[in-house]
Amino acid sequence: MNFNIDIDKEKNVLTITVILPTRRVAKTPKKKVGYRTMKKLLDENLKLPKNYTLGKCINPHVTVDNSPDTSTKAVWSFNLLSDVKPSKKKVVAPKKTVTKSQPSLKKKKTKKPVEEK
Repeated sequence: MNFNIDIDKEKNVLTITVILPTRRVAKTPKKKVGYRTMKKLLDENLKLPKNYTLGKCINPHVTVDNSPDTSTKAVWSFNLLSDVKPSKKKVVAPKKTVTKSQPSLKKKKTKKPVEEK
């Protein structure tokens, strides 16, 4: 059984590809690799880069066996979770400038004199 582990930091995805040799003779034992077997391989052979943890498997239902009539290659993908948190930028509100108030140009309302009768 051959396997290859690829880590794509830009897309935050880890892929593991498992390739089984084809079973050509009936007396050769059947091999089947599913999620559990692949996870054991991954736990034994994976060294993640700093600040990354392994996330959830995107396609856990993939299986592969060494029968000649089926594909002998399978690919599983995992999300990579970054432990580095983005730094928070401090937002400073702009200072308000004080301006002198100008007298309004509106005419002031004046009361009309009341006429006596």
